Amino acid sequence: MAKPTKLILFWSGLAMITLAVVYQSLSQAQVKSIKAAMNAWRVDQVDELPQKPVNEVVSKPYKPVGTPTSRPQASFGDRKAPAKELNATNEADLHIAQHLHQAHCQRKPKVRFAKQQVYQWKDASGKVHFSDQAPKSVAANEVQSRSMQSSAKFSLDLNSEKASLPAFARDRITRDVNTIYRILIKALAIKNVDPILLRLRLFDEKSAFNRYKKKVAPNMGKAGGFYIGRLREASVFTSDNEQRMYSVIRHEAVHAINHQAFGRTPTWLNEGLAEYFESLEFQYGSHARTLPNTYQLGILKRSSLPFLGEYLQVEHKDWYADESQSLRYAVAWSLVTFFLSSEETTGFFKKMLNHLSANYCQSMDSLAYINQHFPGGVNQLDSQWRKFLSKEIPLHNY
Repeated sequence: MAKPTKLILFWSGLAMITLAVVYQSLSQAQVKSIKAAMNAWRVDQVDELPQKPVNEVVSKPYKPVGTPTSRPQASFGDRKAPAKELNATNEADLHIAQHLHQAHCQRKPKVRFAKQQVYQWKDASGKVHFSDQAPKSVAANEVQSRSMQSSAKFSLDLNSEKASLPAFARDRITRDVNTIYRILIKALAIKNVDPILLRLRLFDEKSAFNRYKKKVAPNMGKAGGFYIGRLREASVFTSDNEQRMYSVIRHEAVHAINHQAFGRTPTWLNEGLAEYFESLEFQYGSHARTLPNTYQLGILKRSSLPFLGEYLQVEHKDWYADESQSLRYAVAWSLVTFFLSSEETTGFFKKMLNHLSANYCQSMDSLAYINQHFPGGVNQLDSQWRKFLSKEIPLHNY
């Protein structure tokens, strides 16, 4: 027998003996606790982040464009680890429980994309359209989805059974959401991103929307749109404002991407990115750009701006809790816009997002990270941000 083979057999045997000795040394209570913990966290049911609540359900009401309104409080799902099964009775059990948490969190939600059929056709004016549903009035060709060819990293499942969408709305929604993914993940070169699935459910009737909201998110109040992380699903009431419908869909799509790509995204960043992409528009059919948000700019001009060192420390539970939430949304939008307005600050922003992606299971202390990685720390950031707001806000081309 070759020497390497003997060494392998020797160390394998030694490892088995060691495991047997350790197992025999455990008390019955410890063995019972380990088995309960393993059953509670079996691998085939892992699809949520443990312990701290994730920014899982994010709501935003409809408001007419340019009309200030107050935002309702959002209810956030608390998917904590089962306390009973993981209630460690001593240091050994606590150590095992911590490892179970870590193994659970390191395995991000996995998405298996179903095979989708995409149809292409021309309307009466000669314009080409793509959709996952064949048109009823004209002949269409079957083609492969371009978004599915891109390393199968992003998929949109659009459910409009309860909605009568405007003509070509599916095309526009698919284009908008895929463009957001392309900018946020690809253009910013974000690494370590698992496949992302967004289920988008639309409702025309307020009563049907409220019934579904009561079923899956009973604490949402009067919100006209919300995202639920455990379902990877955003639900939107379409109302009678078509442009607002598209804005809210983009907003909730960003929350879905954030949740699945970055995990425990700081609240200011989660909402700031969602607000930023609300103003996404297209020129000449394919040229994407984001416009300055006049609604948020109006709030900032009428308000006393907070010191960013204090703003970044607002706890998630307090973010939506009082009349200051409108200002917090506006500051969040302005910070994301600031970071994406120059080569230097965009470089920092990329680094921060990649840090979140690489540390998917961990909460990020925004203030500590900025003080460590932004030149001059939060004081310099606050100064540059205020100077940025004193000038005309640029539009961003992509």
